[in-house]
Amino acid sequence: MPNLVNRLLLQSYMERFKNVGDFVSIGYEGMTVNDTNALRGLLADRKMRMFFVKNRILGRAFAEMNRPAVKSICAGQTALVDGEDPVTMARFLVEFQKEHKELKL
Repeated sequence: MPNLVNRLLLQSYMERFKNVGDFVSIGYEGMTVNDTNALRGLLADRKMRMFFVKNRILGRAFAEMNRPAVKSICAGQTALVDGEDPVTMARFLVEFQKEHKELKL
C-alpha cells in the first residue's frame, strides 16, 4: 500500500470501525445517486450511518484489527451500514430492498 491516500484511508477505517460491533455490508451497484442519497437520509433518521469503502483497504484494516472474516464480504461496490441495533438495521434494509432491487444485502 504505497501511497499516502491509501495509508490515510487504512487509518481512517481502523479508527472508524474499531468500536463498531455490528454492521451490515451492502452492495449499491446499479442504484442511482438519488436512491443512494435517499437511503442515507432514511438511515440518518433512524440513527444509522452508511459508509462507502474501498474493499481492499477495508479488508486490510479489519485484518489488522483481528477481524479477517470481513474481507470475504467485500465485493463490488460496497458500503457498510452501522447503527445501534443490528436487528433494526437488517429489517429496515430488507424493507428498502423490496422497492430498490439493486440493493444487495
